[in-house]
Amino acid sequence: MPYTGFINNWFNELRVVDQPKLAAVPRNGNTLRPRASEVLAERIISTDFFNLLVDLIQQLRVRSINFPVDFRFYPQHICNFPDRSAFRLQWNIGFYAGDDPIGSQDGMRIGVGIDLNSSMNERGVDDYADLRANIIKNRTRFDTLVAALGSYFEPDTLPGKRVPSDAVLHHPLGDPDWFFFGKYLKYSSPKDCMLLHNIPKLADEIKQLFDMVKKSGFFY
Repeated sequence: MPYTGFINNWFNELRVVDQPKLAAVPRNGNTLRPRASEVLAERIISTDFFNLLVDLIQQLRVRSINFPVDFRFYPQHICNFPDRSAFRLQWNIGFYAGDDPIGSQDGMRIGVGIDLNSSMNERGVDDYADLRANIIKNRTRFDTLVAALGSYFEPDTLPGKRVPSDAVLHHPLGDPDWFFFGKYLKYSSPKDCMLLHNIPKLADEIKQLFDMVKKSGFFY
């Protein structure tokens, strides 16, 4: 039976996607991670799992948010971002499935990320430098923005860093790392779960958050 939303059974499929399975997936071209269509071809995920991702992407495109259909796969995690934005400041959405089959750790992130790696794309370091410059001008407004978005940022365990602006400003410019600012929808939260179960409403939530980011002027 097709999934009507990102329900527990959908996350259960993601939960059993591990590195040995992904390592065996044949990949087309010089891609760094297996794509959803490739993982589907190996029957690691079901057609219903894949089609739900397609439904979300179609709903986003109706709202003028253009993501490719092929999510990138990691163990128990998938993510997506617009074409030609790898290793640059990017819109980013991702799903996580924790080890708990009940779904206490499952959820979805929505926001802006950057994977710093100058050897892959020097322009990403320029993006990050611009972000740092914007934050220096108004640290308080940046931290207020992240709180308004949902108070979620990655990584969240940097020693001695208490607010999002610290995480950026105290990180050596150019050092490889992943940063993300936005919102995390928890499957264990009844309110968030309602969004995850309703694809059109979830797409509206994503658009609303992206619009807040655009209006802030920090990232774009």
